[in-house]
Amino acid sequence: MISRTPITDDLALFEEHKALSEHFSPAHLGVQVLDSSKHIMNTVMCLAEDIVAKTWYQDTDSMHIDYDAVSRLEDAFRQKYNKELIGKQMGQFHVDFDLKRSEGNIYAKESIFLDVKASHQSFLKMIPTTNIWNSITVRN
Repeated sequence: MISRTPITDDLALFEEHKALSEHFSPAHLGVQVLDSSKHIMNTVMCLAEDIVAKTWYQDTDSMHIDYDAVSRLEDAFRQKYNKELIGKQMGQFHVDFDLKRSEGNIYAKESIFLDVKASHQSFLKMIPTTNIWNSITVRN
């Protein structure tokens, strides 16, 4: 360990340098997992686009489409890939919302929208903590 910088009472920044031959973080495995998940999501998302199922939101492991389009997407996936889309196995999807008991129209109780200035919090992976604290200090 080269240095320890306290940030708060229960948070500290540690700095350590290791030679590549001693570094045991298998980043290449993370890249492969992310690549596979993107491939799975894009396969389903592009098929949803082909059958004109509106995709409202997509992330690495989820997508929001109209509820009534799920069965159409499931049928199209089965026909095109000869696999089951809905299930509990790896590479399969499931509906997170149980709408069977719902009645009438469904409305959101609250919506939170972030503008470009606020969304920087989502993109701070792999940014050194010192850069974040320097940015906060400069702005305040």
